[in-house]
Amino acid sequence: MLKKIFSYGFFEAISKGLNRSLIFCLPLFLSTTDYGKVGILISVELLLPAFTVFGLDRALLRFFHEKKNYPSFTGTIFRGIFLTHSILILITFFISLFENPNLFGLSLFPDIFLLLILVFLQSLNLIFINL
Repeated sequence: MLKKIFSYGFFEAISKGLNRSLIFCLPLFLSTTDYGKVGILISVELLLPAFTVFGLDRALLRFFHEKKNYPSFTGTIFRGIFLTHSILILITFFISLFENPNLFGLSLFPDIFLLLILVFLQSLNLIFINL
């Protein structure tokens, strides 16, 4: 069993290392402005779930053994995540109705909009993994 754990960890480390090394190679192919945009997108992608998931992933792990005492336990978690991301997407949509809206040099549509969809899907993935 220990051999399987270490082999899985090795391959996981290789895949994450390749993903991170791609960021180091991007300056060879992108302009400084585009590389800055990529950096902002990655930062938002890493920080936004902390505010939109509200710690529901940890609550799921902590209270899962008491799930039978709460009839809509997982439904409430999914609704909470769906609600927070829906509010962010609606705000982004309404702000994008203005003429050429930008945030830190990123256009709200499609850059920020697609980022919000990505964070939503990652949040759902995190909840499914915790389940």
